[in-house]
Amino acid sequence: MGAREQTLSILTLIISVEDAIGDLYRVYAAVLPERRDFWMRLQNDERLHAQWVRDLMARVQRDELTIREGRFSPESFEVLLHYIRQRIDEAKAAPPKPLEALTVAKDIESTIVERAFFEVLESDDRVLQQILRNLHLNTEAHAAQVVRRWREQVAFEQLA
Repeated sequence: MGAREQTLSILTLIISVEDAIGDLYRVYAAVLPERRDFWMRLQNDERLHAQWVRDLMARVQRDELTIREGRFSPESFEVLLHYIRQRIDEAKAAPPKPLEALTVAKDIESTIVERAFFEVLESDDRVLQQILRNLHLNTEAHAAQVVRRWREQVAFEQLA
C-alpha cells in the first residue's frame, strides 16, 4: 500500500471512529432523556469532527497531508471502533445508568486524547495544521466535559 492509500485508510478509520462515537452519544441521548442536551451537543461535535476529517481527504489527493511514520496502528483504531459498537448495541438492548454512560464516554474520550490519535497525521500546510490542532483541542475539551459530568454524577450518587 502506497503512502497516499495508507493515509486515506487512516482517515477512513478515523471517520468511522468519530461517526461511531456520534452514534453512541445519539443513542445515549435517546435512552437517557434527562441528559439529552448534553449527549446531543457531544454528538453534534463528533459529526463535526468527522466532517473535518472528510475535508482532509481531498488534501491527501494533493499530497498535502501524510502520516507520521511509526505513529499509526490500525489495530488500535479497530479495537476502539469495536468497543464503541459493542457499547451502542448494549445501550440499545438495555439503557445504561447515567454513570455507566458517562464512564464509557470518559474512557473513549480519554483513550483518544491519551493515544493522541490525531497526531498520526502531519502537514506542512498551516490550514491543515490548524484543523489537526482543532481536532485535538476539541477532543480534549470533550474529555474534560465528560469528566466534569462524570464527577458530578459520582457526587450525586454518593449523596443519594
